Amino acid sequence: MASYALMSYLQFSPIQATKIAMWLSRQRNSFGGFASTQDTVVALDALSQFAASVYSQDSPDLRVKIMFNNTAVLSSVEFNVSEGENNTRFLLQSTPIPALPI
Repeated sequence: MASYALMSYLQFSPIQATKIAMWLSRQRNSFGGFASTQDTVVALDALSQFAASVYSQDSPDLRVKIMFNNTAVLSSVEFNVSEGENNTRFLLQSTPIPALPI
């Protein structure tokens, strides 16, 4: 059922589809399949559609700005996720945060 729900959500609510895809992928058995052959076929179809929509060539460029207090001083860091000339789509971007709030 979750596979069919995922395919529906991809059409009407792609943001919610991410949660379903994550849950569905955690249901795989140790061989990469699901409970039955039919479950496996439908789940892999749904996950393939999800992957195609997430990794589409038409994905917009994103800019993520994270703000945090660094020893009582407000600091920020910005990450750009883009395609094109400076393709950072699959690049791990990170920054050290000196102290986490308690």
